[in-house]
Amino acid sequence: MIEVCHLTRHYGDLTAVNDSRYTFNGHAGQWVTLGLTSVGVTSSSISLLSEDGTTRASTAVGTAGGALEVPNPLPATGTYTILVRPGATYTGNMTLTLSTEVSDSLKLNAAPRPITISRAGQNGRYTFAGTANQQVTIKVTNNKIGNVTVNLYTPSGVLQAGTTSSAARTSGRSPSSRRPTVRSPPRSRRSRPSASRTRASGRRSTSPSSGPRRRP
Repeated sequence: MIEVCHLTRHYGDLTAVNDSRYTFNGHAGQWVTLGLTSVGVTSSSISLLSEDGTTRASTAVGTAGGALEVPNPLPATGTYTILVRPGATYTGNMTLTLSTEVSDSLKLNAAPRPITISRAGQNGRYTFAGTANQQVTIKVTNNKIGNVTVNLYTPSGVLQAGTTSSAARTSGRSPSSRRPTVRSPPRSRRSRPSASRTRASGRRSTSPSSGPRRRP
């Protein structure tokens, strides 16, 4: 069994006739990500499976590495499986880093907040209290990770705005007085400690919204 947040393992001799399965205990509502680094297999597919075999997320990975992005929190408490399936007759090795997301809260118009993403493939998720028709700007500075995607979601998970940049700035409207979410998945192949500072600021606006986009 693999404990969430404590997996960094190296796997060798992966072949098409010997798919690899690794299990971990997950909890309902938990957000998890899987970093894929030091990949020596030319082509593989990586999947996250529920106890009943349902695929929760999957991705293809080559020697450049990457991450398995799980679009929704785990639906139930139980045993989950990571399936590593090399393509064709490829063999090799890779390092899997399984993590929960970094999470915390932000305050509008407060001082900049330093955040750290220290594990490969890990995301950060931060909430703040917003009100209807409020114009909100999220600004990221002192980014030491590389390309970072910053998305703003409504409390129901609808994507309001997003951008990818080495010094991201994005804005969006809060449709209710509940808590929107700022999610920052790093785009770099390897995550490193960061001195990034995230600041949320807000003002009221009566301009009509351009319409929400559904979260993938």
